[in-house]
Amino acid sequence: MGLYDQLLNSNLDPSEVEKAKEGQKADFPAGIPECGTDALRFGLCAYTSQGRDINLDVNRILGYRHFCNKLWNATKFALRGLGKGFVPSATSKECLKPVLNGVDQVAAECARQTLYTCLDVGLRLLSPFM
Repeated sequence: MGLYDQLLNSNLDPSEVEKAKEGQKADFPAGIPECGTDALRFGLCAYTSQGRDINLDVNRILGYRHFCNKLWNATKFALRGLGKGFVPSATSKECLKPVLNGVDQVAAECARQTLYTCLDVGLRLLSPFM
């Protein structure tokens, strides 16, 4: 059901429906972007510090969607860098790639261990929210 259809089937006074349609057109000319449950949940948790009443900003939730996407990409990179010997329980790939692909195996193993620890702890900390 579209945004406009929901207005027609709502409990708004018919005189208010047209105002609401205009408001939707002004606020969301291209519609409301899909953000996903993780981003919405994370955003709602971030809003809790403001009190009981919130003014939900879709653009802020969209920013959390981009954060979730970056986290996903960092995790995929980390799992590739850790190799098959690790089982997963925010990294900077620009700093780690040369070390992981370098000739110094001791430094590469140290980087893998650090990457694993950061990924493990970071995902455990985020798990209640996402």
